Amino acid sequence: MQIKIVFFKSSSKYYDPCCLQCESFDNYISEKSQNTIELEDEEIKLKSSTINSVLLTVKNWSKTEYYIDGKKSSELEIERLIKMVDCEKAKTEEVVGDHCYVFGGWGCNKLEDISLCQDEYPYGYYNRSKYYWYQFGHFEDGIWNVDKDKIMKVLKDEAERKHLSFCKHFDINRVYSEVNKLPDTIVVEDTDDCGWQYVYRDAPAGMKQTEITGVEPKKEGHSYGGGFSYNIRSMQKEKQQDEEKENDEKNVPSVTFDDIGGMDEIVQQVREVIELPMISPQIFEHYHLTPHKGILLYGPPGCGKTMVAKAIANEINAHFIVVNGPEILNKFMGESEANLRNIFDEAKKKNPSIIYFDEFDSISTRRDNDDHLSSSTVVNQLLTLMDGMDESKVCCIASTNRIDMIDEAIKRPGRFDYVIEIEKPSPEGCRQIFRIHTEKKPVDVTFNKERFVDKYLVGLSGAEIAFVAAEAAYNSIRRTINIGKVFSGEALSLSDENIIIDRDFIKAVNTLKERKTKADSAKYRYNV
Repeated sequence: MQIKIVFFKSSSKYYDPCCLQCESFDNYISEKSQNTIELEDEEIKLKSSTINSVLLTVKNWSKTEYYIDGKKSSELEIERLIKMVDCEKAKTEEVVGDHCYVFGGWGCNKLEDISLCQDEYPYGYYNRSKYYWYQFGHFEDGIWNVDKDKIMKVLKDEAERKHLSFCKHFDINRVYSEVNKLPDTIVVEDTDDCGWQYVYRDAPAGMKQTEITGVEPKKEGHSYGGGFSYNIRSMQKEKQQDEEKENDEKNVPSVTFDDIGGMDEIVQQVREVIELPMISPQIFEHYHLTPHKGILLYGPPGCGKTMVAKAIANEINAHFIVVNGPEILNKFMGESEANLRNIFDEAKKKNPSIIYFDEFDSISTRRDNDDHLSSSTVVNQLLTLMDGMDESKVCCIASTNRIDMIDEAIKRPGRFDYVIEIEKPSPEGCRQIFRIHTEKKPVDVTFNKERFVDKYLVGLSGAEIAFVAAEAAYNSIRRTINIGKVFSGEALSLSDENIIIDRDFIKAVNTLKERKTKADSAKYRYNV
């Protein structure tokens, strides 16, 4: 077994310490801009902790290359191999029986693709596996024939994929032996003594399930592990499967550019910086141009910074991760940095991705500020992660209304170097935003939208204009519908009289002004 890791010179402050750490390896070659580590069996086992430490650093650098036995691999495969070394060390002194297994395994607790069911533990692992052995087979004359060859093939492929032969305790013949102990056939009988039942294909609502697709242990009458019923275990398995499915799905926002008004020039800039390199990377290859890794949007609240980021993600079908600054901060040392690493790992896994940092000033404050010493390590971790980011697949967008608090290193070239100010919308922008938020509402045809905007809405933010449109609709509901009767369950019928008129809009503007005035004077009224 041979592991080879190739990493290149980086501007990260962790580069020199990492190179110094690599000098402890027998075959470490450092050239001008390239570093190569070659590790053989014995050294892998003796220096697994050092390898783990190096991996933790170099995996954040995008151009790092990994090889196992000369074949290109990934950091996940290397990490899995190192974990197996640690597993072997743990089992060197004491191996459970003849095998390494948990509750009736196949002979190695790393074999997880299929769960083994044995008499003493009827349902195998605690929800670890994708499949159960009895799901492999076919019907002949009403009898379920277990496909042992298919089971063995899946287990053998998993063993090769995870390099289990690297462990001295692993023996593929033990796996063959466990598979051969399985029954050749399963007969389902309509008796209480029979422990098996048929599995039916899901039928449309209201129709009876008739098509048999397999067999499974009966859900009732079988206990597992101290009185836990199969039903409880089944519910846990379904919950885990739902969580795995949810984790695999992309979060693509529904906001589009049609929902944004008065920001055409800014939208064009953001699309050029983020969308263009993801949909046409050949342009950047032709010009030998490195795409921007991040955009920093700043301006007053409610001007559409978040909507721009969501619309870009929708346009390129990118996984959208929202990071509200205070959410990743943790009082325990190292947890905030770990939260950041998890976010970037998720973005790499589900690329193309956009990481959106809201309230960015809360996690990127100046490191020379004595009041925020604890946040300096978060800033350092963010800089390291951005240095190792693949800008053609992952991009960062940050927004703040306190750009003066942002650390200067964040804004240097190669990080959030494209800074865009988003101001309150112009008069024409206000008209566009108001049209967007009222075009589908039942507005009186005699209502002059442009004149209303020019008189009441110019100078407001996009969020405030959206509030006026929504509050006007509520005013119309209060004016034309007896809400008390609706709450009491009486039938409701809507007509052409249920429309929004100018009086509703004017009342909404007055409500907005009144609330802003009250909020501004609250600290004086409550002696705060």
